[in-house]
Amino acid sequence: MAPREIDFQRLLDQMSNWCMKWRLIVNKSKYQVVHFRGSRIIQTNFKFKYGDCVLDTVSDYKYLGVILDEHLTLNKCFKTLSKSGSRALGVI
Repeated sequence: MAPREIDFQRLLDQMSNWCMKWRLIVNKSKYQVVHFRGSRIIQTNFKFKYGDCVLDTVSDYKYLGVILDEHLTLNKCFKTLSKSGSRALGVI
């Protein structure tokens, strides 16, 4: 996390360099960026890169079962959990 796009890009560059130095491979299918912001702030058009790969900017991300959206509301997470609960209750 970083306050500005260029700061975040520098962090990505440092991580990429560190991984290259220690010969670690990051799974490219997991590369995604979420721009967390208020509802009145426009989403960034900055193209983030990790090494030579351009990262996709997505509106939400699932982390440890919690869906984090770009406005940090939990509406989508609650809907998903309630559907799962309804399915589980239906099985009982």
